[in-house]
Amino acid sequence: MYSNVLALGFGRVAINRMIVAMLFAVVPGLGTGSIMCRPAQANDSVLIRATLSTTTTDDDKDQGTCENVALKTADGKITIAHALGNCSVRYDEGTTHVIDLVVDAKKLSLTDAKGFTVQMGGGHDVVADKWKYNAKVVLYFSGDKTLTASHDGCEINLNGKSCDFSESQKSGALSKTQLANVIFVSYTKTEEKEYNVGLDLQVKTADGSIQIAHAKNMANNVTYHIETTHKFDLVIDTPSITQDASMGFKVQVCARFQGYDSWTFNGKVMLIFADKTVLNASQDGIRLSVDTPCTLFPLNS
Repeated sequence: MYSNVLALGFGRVAINRMIVAMLFAVVPGLGTGSIMCRPAQANDSVLIRATLSTTTTDDDKDQGTCENVALKTADGKITIAHALGNCSVRYDEGTTHVIDLVVDAKKLSLTDAKGFTVQMGGGHDVVADKWKYNAKVVLYFSGDKTLTASHDGCEINLNGKSCDFSESQKSGALSKTQLANVIFVSYTKTEEKEYNVGLDLQVKTADGSIQIAHAKNMANNVTYHIETTHKFDLVIDTPSITQDASMGFKVQVCARFQGYDSWTFNGKVMLIFADKTVLNASQDGIRLSVDTPCTLFPLNS
């Protein structure tokens, strides 16, 4: 029954509350602390955290569209973690967002979690909407172990479409040098960016052979006023890239001007790794215009 409710995809806020109530009714012990897990065997890691990462592709997630997620063991008997809501945040095309899931089976062993399944649905108070995205769920265990389930091409819509997938990667040590986030920060100086000017970014290695991250037509509905700071996340194309391989990375920023216009700003891109190491590339006094819509700047020395 829960799968049918999730598959509804979108409804008003009341429907989303109904989903919460039905989930708790269908999954005995959810939220009560009564879910029973087989004790972890000696030297077996236990679950400590779960996250969901989504990268929005062709259709954004509007405010009101909720992320309702349920993770279960392969046999469907244990609810591992869940999320219900996160309805108030808009996810624009080309952006990546990460949320923590509520862990229900905190003593679940890595062995019992292998092959876990993911089911995603939503709720919406708008007549018509759909959300297309790539999804990844990571389970974190003691001893720096992880299990990952991911699926590209997810879609949730009013017709009841949901996104279901399962764990497909073997556990392993969590890489301390894994790229976790890429952020673009701008400070507008003497000429503002008009609301209809979209921004494209490409972040590549020093030799240009590997694209590390990108953004497409971002902030095309936001005015960047003089003396204001704005930032957004980029889509990570090569999450496995190391800090050493990223040294000397280059950033290209292009503006999609709709008419004769220009924008003057200070720009910075930050590569943030799992161990909190940050590599920066920045340039001050950049001026983009119809005649010169792009700029390229390197890593700070």
